[in-house]
Amino acid sequence: MFMTTLFPDCSSRGPTVARVIDKPVRGEVTFAQIDSFPFYGANSTLAVCNTKKVPGLSINYRSEADYVGEDRMKLFIIFADGSGGEWNFTLIVK
Repeated sequence: MFMTTLFPDCSSRGPTVARVIDKPVRGEVTFAQIDSFPFYGANSTLAVCNTKKVPGLSINYRSEADYVGEDRMKLFIIFADGSGGEWNFTLIVK
């Protein structure tokens, strides 16, 4: 997953940061600051940014070897504009 906070000209407002509140039981989560393509909905004023690589936070989950099933985690995510909060994720590992 990739998260970013952008100005209308597609420049970054600053870093997005995350902290683990509840770790996944059957895997691990890692974070990295990278440049990638955002995904804004077609009706978003920021949809034009979808074609440009921008800085943001990559959130990666890796399950235990040979695990198949469901895992969960809770993260606290803070965006560069000061907004943020707790996010609950349910992960389906196939």
